[in-house]
Amino acid sequence: MWSSNTAVRGDLDHDGRSDMSAWYVFPQGTDATYSFSGKPDGSLGGYKKTYTSAVGQWGNEHMKRATGDFNGDGRADFTAIQGYGDSSVKLFIALGKEDGTYSEPAKAWEVVPNHVTFHESYMTPLAGDFNGDGYDDVAIWNVDRTTGVTKLWTLTSNGSGGVVRLIPSEWSGPKGTWLASRSKFVTGDFNGDGRDEVGLLYGQGDNSIRTYVFPTTPAGVFTTPATWWTGPAATTYDWNRAHPRTGDFDGDRRDDLMFWYDHTDGTDTVRTLLSTGTAFGPAPKLTLSGSLDVSSMQLVTGDYNGDGRDDLGAMYGDSSTGIVRLWTWTAKPDAMFNGALLGWESAPNSFVYGQTHFMHPYYV
Repeated sequence: MWSSNTAVRGDLDHDGRSDMSAWYVFPQGTDATYSFSGKPDGSLGGYKKTYTSAVGQWGNEHMKRATGDFNGDGRADFTAIQGYGDSSVKLFIALGKEDGTYSEPAKAWEVVPNHVTFHESYMTPLAGDFNGDGYDDVAIWNVDRTTGVTKLWTLTSNGSGGVVRLIPSEWSGPKGTWLASRSKFVTGDFNGDGRDEVGLLYGQGDNSIRTYVFPTTPAGVFTTPATWWTGPAATTYDWNRAHPRTGDFDGDRRDDLMFWYDHTDGTDTVRTLLSTGTAFGPAPKLTLSGSLDVSSMQLVTGDYNGDGRDDLGAMYGDSSTGIVRLWTWTAKPDAMFNGALLGWESAPNSFVYGQTHFMHPYYV
């Protein structure tokens, strides 16, 4: 559904504008989700608690989350991979409800203890409509624990909050190649075919950047990746300092790639690589500049004002004051961003930034 732009991504309250949803870890052993709603001007409003777990229900150090619309109702859902001490893995899906909260996560798939292929530490979940049927699916980037071979697997949605079957990709990467530690993952419909793809911002050996896109077949099977952009020398863009996100920033119904770049002199820029349908670029477009500390900020893209173009949102934690603020930069028709718009801000030390983990269609 989201890959063909028939619904706004991340819209939990179903008002036609994206929201930002975060997993919040309490020191008492409970967890919760909080959602911040997009407003008509593109700013982000105050939080609403949208899920609360039982004490000790989740182990966050072995949990990986992603958002999607797995039942096709236009509301944001989320999926989570949870690893356990016996080496088993379970995948859960929580559906968005009509009251703007999430249902209790339900088990949709599991890996038995000591499985020869899967282990939570080598699995990366990614959400998107990979077969174009209107329901988001779950892709798993996995390094086989016994052979070291990398493969993309697809868990196709059954349209009601579960999955149908696990499908392997046609492509595989030999041991020692395609390292997850050198990969920054994104998803989106980059070629405009109505199916989402998986993209990688990959760090080469010299820390220069190359982007790859893994296309899908109508069955949701991933095929051999293509290079969509090769960056200049790492002296221009160092992979370690680039923080990628995706969205349709110019409203042409193809997702684009942007990265927030943290320069060594303390300044920051946002560079956007617009999709041509077969490539990103040819060169990154400077769309924003500023001086925010990216280590104290979480970036989330979404259409926060409902105008059909994705915007850039961020939570910023000010360690000196204990104040947390939400900022948005709304997209113009030419894919440039407007100036920063301040939304909700906390009272000092009332909302802990370090306990907040925003969810994306791709695991960050």
